[in-house]
Amino acid sequence: MKRFTIRYLTLVCLLLVTSTIKAQNVDSLKQLLYKPIADSTRIKILQNLASYYNDNEPENSLIYYKIALKLAQKKNDSSNVAFCLLSISNLYHTLGKFDSAKFGYIKALEIFIKKEDKLNILKCYNGIGIIYRENNNYNVSLKYYKRGLEIANEINNKTYIPALLNNIGLLYQYKRQRNEAINYYKQAVFFELMQNQLEWAIITIQNIGAVYLDKNTYKSFSDKKNLFKALEYNLIALKLSYKTNSKSNIALCLANIGDIYYLLNDFDLALKYYNSSLKIRKKIKNKEDLAFSYYTIALIFDKNNNYDSALSYYNLSLNLYAETDDNKGISLNLLKIGSILMAQKNIKKAIPILIKSLKSAKNIQDIDRIIQIYPELSKAYKEQNNTKLAYYYSLKEAELTDSLAISKPIINSDVSLAKLDSIANDSTFAGGKTMAKSFYNKKIDVNKTHILYLLIVLVFVGVVMIFYLKKKNINHEDVESTDKH
Repeated sequence: MKRFTIRYLTLVCLLLVTSTIKAQNVDSLKQLLYKPIADSTRIKILQNLASYYNDNEPENSLIYYKIALKLAQKKNDSSNVAFCLLSISNLYHTLGKFDSAKFGYIKALEIFIKKEDKLNILKCYNGIGIIYRENNNYNVSLKYYKRGLEIANEINNKTYIPALLNNIGLLYQYKRQRNEAINYYKQAVFFELMQNQLEWAIITIQNIGAVYLDKNTYKSFSDKKNLFKALEYNLIALKLSYKTNSKSNIALCLANIGDIYYLLNDFDLALKYYNSSLKIRKKIKNKEDLAFSYYTIALIFDKNNNYDSALSYYNLSLNLYAETDDNKGISLNLLKIGSILMAQKNIKKAIPILIKSLKSAKNIQDIDRIIQIYPELSKAYKEQNNTKLAYYYSLKEAELTDSLAISKPIINSDVSLAKLDSIANDSTFAGGKTMAKSFYNKKIDVNKTHILYLLIVLVFVGVVMIFYLKKKNINHEDVESTDKH
């Protein structure tokens, strides 16, 4: 179960120009573009229009910035060229086009360095750091963030200092360096509270709680002290959230506290906090958050073997994830539903649901989920006395597990999902059809090849050992004969 939603301040929102243009003025600005006006004015209008579309229509924003960029380049207006490149790069980041974003940041950085524009230099460093972080290159990202932090301290920019501290803390958390992560997070909180940036402080405090709950960070996860530390920070964040009346933060803190009580096996308290979080999220109507709330509540009922309630909440979660095309959430809920149906001995209904879960997991190459589904399918087919497909999925699990050991996960099945669906949905299938037999025999042939190869190797090793022992025995006899003389 996903415990904490780690949140971070990438400052992309701050890099983008916030529009002050009202909707009714947009048309009048567009009309001006068709009139004979100075190029400098035209550039400014294009930038204003681009900023208006930043949040809701980034593609339109990109068009206006690109037109402004071409005009600025034509006029050799380096300041506006750099500004447009920076803004375009931020939009590319938003659209997930990281290579294009990095190229723009670097070009803009070259101009800002020549102009000794330290604020925009730091913005470029931060942007480049974000791109490297998105590409999981944490070491390079860290270098750019720290360069940005040096400049932010130099010019005493109280907006960027805490945000970059938080971003650096996040990188150390990803790198599993707990102490460094907490150190930077705490520095960020200090600045945020000093500047009365309570919304940011809440996020950073939640991140500290997430560090204490990250079971991959250190070996002492079983130590309840870590859980109580995480609880302490989330209670602080909750108090600040109530102070700022931030509904989304209140809901997240309540959900996080529910997670902690779940780990402490206090399911009654966990359910209480989950329900409190759900009540707020229903008003906010964020589908992703609502879906996860339904899922966590389902876990409690599932844990207590209250299968009817668990199925009800899993289905609520599943429907919302389906609406947002979230394959991870879809696969997770389908797996849980399939497992409950297995526990209820409703194997016929469980199998097609588990296959749908597998399909969603494969769509996003979710190795962790796939490796959980294979044994469930194997068990399901075994319950149906379908030994061939039971064996097949058992082999697929072993194959994937072995491939993970050499960092080359194999997730593409020899059996197409369409064929598997037809097998699972065929009520007359009893395990003896030609298709299943061919899959089974194919795997057996491969297995026999491996066994034959192993036998040849063992025979060779045996012959070598016999030769070695005979030689050693001869040498020993020589030594004995020498001693006798």
